[in-house]
Amino acid sequence: MTILVVDDEQDVLDMFVDALEGEGHAVRAFASGGLALDALATTPADLLLVDRQMPELDGFEVARRARVLQPHLPIVMVTGDHTVRDPKATAVDRVLYKPVSIAEIVALAQSPARLRA
Repeated sequence: MTILVVDDEQDVLDMFVDALEGEGHAVRAFASGGLALDALATTPADLLLVDRQMPELDGFEVARRARVLQPHLPIVMVTGDHTVRDPKATAVDRVLYKPVSIAEIVALAQSPARLRA
């Protein structure tokens, strides 16, 4: 499974990459939404994990643009912003609140299709 992870904090990227690669997934990490969207435009993914608050493009905009590029891509927003309540209104399938459990991320990666059900 190919998973794109987008977060402007290197420590968070490293944590997700280590955990997901340890489970056998191919992980592509990006420090900006623009770079992730460029990659998504040329290479399909099976799951997108995106931070809510980033400079330039925030997670809402990345999710919206990703939906245009890959309409059926499961998208999970990871955020410390507890005011984000309605995933469907934000073009994402699930919202996880920081601090997020790596076990929860790994579980979602095992069957991302159920997010789109």
